[in-house]
Amino acid sequence: MLTDAYGQGYGRHSKEEVYDIGIQDMDALETFLGNKKFLMGDRVCNEDASIFGLIAQVVNHDRGPFNQHFISNYRLL
Repeated sequence: MLTDAYGQGYGRHSKEEVYDIGIQDMDALETFLGNKKFLMGDRVCNEDASIFGLIAQVVNHDRGPFNQHFISNYRLL
């Protein structure tokens, strides 16, 4: 698993850098969504469900920097 992470790229970053990259990704998603209800407009799509699953993990299970950033910067509903 460590070899795969290194080959993919995240294994080459410090833990702090990985958190920073993740936070930047969440900020980019928030910017992309803007005032839209769903990613692609007015109707839910498969990508919405996928992102919901990832965000649910951050909100409900992560107790580190991702969760702290999410809770303090985004509305949950």
